[in-house]
Amino acid sequence: MSLKLVRNHRVLLVDDDRIITATLKDGLERWGLTIETANDASQAKALAEQTTFDLVVIDTKMPGESGVEFASWLNQHQPATPYIFLSAYGDEENVEAAVTAGAMTYVVKPVQVPQLIPVIYSALERAEEIRALGAETRKLKGAFESNRDINVAIGVLMHRFGLTRQEAFDNLRRRCRDQQTRVHDVAVQVIESEETISLIGRRDNR
Repeated sequence: MSLKLVRNHRVLLVDDDRIITATLKDGLERWGLTIETANDASQAKALAEQTTFDLVVIDTKMPGESGVEFASWLNQHQPATPYIFLSAYGDEENVEAAVTAGAMTYVVKPVQVPQLIPVIYSALERAEEIRALGAETRKLKGAFESNRDINVAIGVLMHRFGLTRQEAFDNLRRRCRDQQTRVHDVAVQVIESEETISLIGRRDNR
């Protein structure tokens, strides 16, 4: 694996064992990662509130707030931040808790840096794919909403002025050119105007 694959990523390592955090920090930084460490959930929260991390590596068992509880906090406050779990326990109950919490993966300690590097890279790659998919989904949703508003506005113009569909659409585009704005923005104006007229009409008829 090339060093370039993991370079320039910022990772937060959360583990109450200071020897483990120091050892992993030293080894991972040799691979070009930028590593911040925390020894409990409160320290980790403080760092996460100050800095955006590409990945968080969390020990499941820590004094006070557990790693799973900290992961729950991440889900609520920084849902776009991916994380993986480190644990000395590989039993089904702990693995299931990690999966339920939304971890990218679960690594059983002891773990060496050469073992952890491909896990981190895989998690970073998968997180990027999820972000890209989310962006595409939002884009498609926006396009759908835009088209729906345009179709509704066309229907309003057809009904109010007795236009054909093409005539109504041409009027929208003409208004768009006059205002130097998007067709969708003009469509929203038409819909909002129709809603206002309908509201006034209902009040006048009371």
